[in-house]
Amino acid sequence: MAQLQFCRNMIHGGIADSVRTKTAIEKTLKQFSTVNQVIILNRNGNCLGDESGENLCLGKGSNPVKLTPLSQIAINGFGPVNIGMTVDQASQAAGFDLIPVSSNPNPVCIYYKPTPLSEGLNANFMVRNGRIARIDIKDSRPTTISGARVGDTENQVQSLYGERLQVNPLPNSEQGHFLTFVPQSQRDQNLRLKFATDGTKVTQIIIGKRPEVDYIEGCLDIVPGGV
Repeated sequence: MAQLQFCRNMIHGGIADSVRTKTAIEKTLKQFSTVNQVIILNRNGNCLGDESGENLCLGKGSNPVKLTPLSQIAINGFGPVNIGMTVDQASQAAGFDLIPVSSNPNPVCIYYKPTPLSEGLNANFMVRNGRIARIDIKDSRPTTISGARVGDTENQVQSLYGERLQVNPLPNSEQGHFLTFVPQSQRDQNLRLKFATDGTKVTQIIIGKRPEVDYIEGCLDIVPGGV
């Protein structure tokens, strides 16, 4: 079985156009003698062109885990979970529930974490005004689209992103840094991808929208009752 997932939104002219796209891809992949089944997913991990909402290509009524330790980190989301989603939307996209980290959270800022169904994925999702504003990733398994991960050296990250990185001292640290990727596109101008380091290696990857992505202490930086 060959499984293909698009990394960007597909622009198409309806179901018939999706069928033509799927047919062309299937014929291409089935030229290989080892491929006898093809599954084609959109960027959110759902079956391409499936308007039923049941993801029939993955098995009727199935709810597979779509956010895994091998999902990629982008400036606007982690795997199928995007910045700006509600908790319900993120849980549906991930394939498992997101649950509050604290039983007594800041009323205007709540961190959620994956359930054990996520293969021990070490990531927290900051929710403000009902929507995901930021994702903090301490897991060394997922990589950014450019190939960086927790545990890489500062030199490795800088070699991948070059002059597109801003380097600043990490607050409350004598040696650490924030390596911040600032997008050039107008669409993503309010988003940031940040690498927190101990001065040598990456200890955490943070993605999200401003101002939340720049909070040093996360939800602790927000005064209860604030907006």
